[in-house]
Amino acid sequence: MARGSLGGALISIVKGTMDSSLLALLPRHLTAPLKSLAIRSEARQVKGDDVPLQALIPTVHYDPRLVIESKGVIEKCRYLDIDVLLMGGKRSRTNFEVALDALAAALPNAKRITFPGLGHLAAENGGSPERIAMELRSFFKGGYDPSPVSSLNT
Repeated sequence: MARGSLGGALISIVKGTMDSSLLALLPRHLTAPLKSLAIRSEARQVKGDDVPLQALIPTVHYDPRLVIESKGVIEKCRYLDIDVLLMGGKRSRTNFEVALDALAAALPNAKRITFPGLGHLAAENGGSPERIAMELRSFFKGGYDPSPVSSLNT
């Protein structure tokens, strides 16, 4: 970000999440410039209320700070009496799964869904956003099933 390379920043984000996509596997010197071009192109095509990726990338640096500041939050979740949907991909980094397991155990009305074959970036348009959207629609329409853990087939 400090060098103005949104593509390089995005590559760092992808590698930091241990995503197994091709983007994470290819060398940075090849992917960063191409991704920067794609980010600028995508920003020109945004319509309506959509937020361009170039506006989201700079916000990611807050994530580690929020993790540090959230110490003790999971224990406090035991007192929440609301329906909560927890979603994760089986191919996501282990610490994401551990955090979701802890939240699922702490939240009394949590529904946990694990998407086989998907990683942390599945909700983006290059992943499987339709699978994520289907579960979100069901949850927000009131099709909530408080079963503690679910697993979806690929």
